[in-house]
Amino acid sequence: MLGLIFLTGASLSELAVPLFIGRVIDFLQKEDFDSIGEYCLYMLIIIIVSSQLTSGLDLNETRC
Repeated sequence: MLGLIFLTGASLSELAVPLFIGRVIDFLQKEDFDSIGEYCLYMLIIIIVSSQLTSGLDLNETRC
C-alpha cells in the first residue's frame, strides 16, 4: 500500500514540473516577472519538501 502512495506521488510530481515550466514561459511572454518569482518559490518549496520526505524515509530500517 505504501508503494502505491509513492508511485502516485511520483506521477503527480512528473506532471508538476512541466506545468511550472509552462506557466513561467507564459509569464515571460507577458512580461509578468513578479509571478515568475512566486512560481519559482513554489517549485523550490516542493523540491525541498519532497527531498526531505524521501531522504528521511528509510524503508530498510528496523526499529526496536
